[in-house]
Amino acid sequence: MRRALLASVVILLGGLVLPAQQMAYDTRDPAQAQDEDFARAVKEWTTQPYFMSPLVDHLPKVSGVPTPKDVLGYYIGAPKKLTHVADIGRYYRALAAASF
Repeated sequence: MRRALLASVVILLGGLVLPAQQMAYDTRDPAQAQDEDFARAVKEWTTQPYFMSPLVDHLPKVSGVPTPKDVLGYYIGAPKKLTHVADIGRYYRALAAASF
């Protein structure tokens, strides 16, 4: 009984210490167009491979839907570039306008 309990605890704790990247799955649709400029920039900005994740290394591209760079002139997350809340609001308004 103690061995089974100990084995269960080890397995559970082992799952908790895995980096988030190892638990994330690539969710992108292979048929979906991607913003290659964004993908290149993220790889350039990322200092270590373990900071990359299949959840943040791409930006889907849809005709008529603006990217942050289209509205703000840069990608959110660019090094040494803070995005003010007013600018985020401006981007969200552009998204809302594109969706109607």
